[in-house]
Amino acid sequence: MALSKKQRHQLALASKRRARRPQPTIEFTRPMTVGNGERNRATRTNAPMMLRLETVLVEAAERNDKIDDGALATALRCVVQRKDSPSEIVTSVMEAIEGWRYLEENDEQTDVVMRVIYDSIKTHSQCEPGDYHYLVYASSFVKHATKTHF
Repeated sequence: MALSKKQRHQLALASKRRARRPQPTIEFTRPMTVGNGERNRATRTNAPMMLRLETVLVEAAERNDKIDDGALATALRCVVQRKDSPSEIVTSVMEAIEGWRYLEENDEQTDVVMRVIYDSIKTHSQCEPGDYHYLVYASSFVKHATKTHF
């Protein structure tokens, strides 16, 4: 089926319009959501790694009382998605996380563990300014776990 001269002309004009249109900039970021299977697998296989990260987060919050659940969640999101820190408080948490990450061996698993902890923060807290629900949960958990496991 051949195109008429008019149809070919319309196709050529449409092609020129598409060529002039600026291409959208697509930024791919790593998702922060964790499925149940991935969470269960990470909890079973990486429990010591998770405990060490939670310990790092609790200790960072104990050193700086301005760190709340929102700062922890933002810092984890920035590290996983490789974004810049929006504040000085978040930067201090990010530095603590990067120190933990440096000491761990498996970079792929550290991302999964950070996403699981991020999901846990979102489960336990609204992440509004001044929310410490996750930190209260994690600090009691870390204190109990370090007494029984280390």
